Amino acid sequence: MSKDCRWMLQTGKYGDFRLAQGRRSIRVHRSILVQHSGYFAKFFKHGLPSRKAVDRGRLEIPAEYDLNLVRILMDCFYRGEIEWVFPEDDIRKNVELWILAKWLNVEYAMHTIEVNLLEILSPMEQKYRAAKPWMLGLVLHHQKCGNSTVGSMFAEAALAVRYTTGKADHIRCLDDMRNAFPALGRKMDE
Repeated sequence: MSKDCRWMLQTGKYGDFRLAQGRRSIRVHRSILVQHSGYFAKFFKHGLPSRKAVDRGRLEIPAEYDLNLVRILMDCFYRGEIEWVFPEDDIRKNVELWILAKWLNVEYAMHTIEVNLLEILSPMEQKYRAAKPWMLGLVLHHQKCGNSTVGSMFAEAALAVRYTTGKADHIRCLDDMRNAFPALGRKMDE
């Protein structure tokens, strides 16, 4: 897609499908979804996970995914050659967006987020943010994320914090996280 078609996403004009979560929904275009997402290519071809959803013209987005992030990911589909706008400085949103892109099999978005996270997590102060227990939990609770490049970046951040901090509570907390998530332990031991 060479032209910026964001107006189609913003207005829903000519939309033939809905991504819904409860009463909220985003009107989208099947042809654009199929071009950018391996998940949607299979969904429309084979009716996975449900033929009924295809026939109804709507996919219910699981509650674990924020519909606002779905809209941000859809911007990636409709942007054409214009730069994709996403929350580049928000580590948590980057991780959540990567998890969503992984579910929908959107390789371009995953790669873009990985490159962005690599840059964000370079300074030591950002490694401290990434090594917080709730952040490590977010990354590692999703097995595919924990075993991915993203998981490796967060494990590296945890390892850097583990060996540069002198605070016993930080060390103890990171050791607890390491024990709770074997993937983190493996990556920290590499």
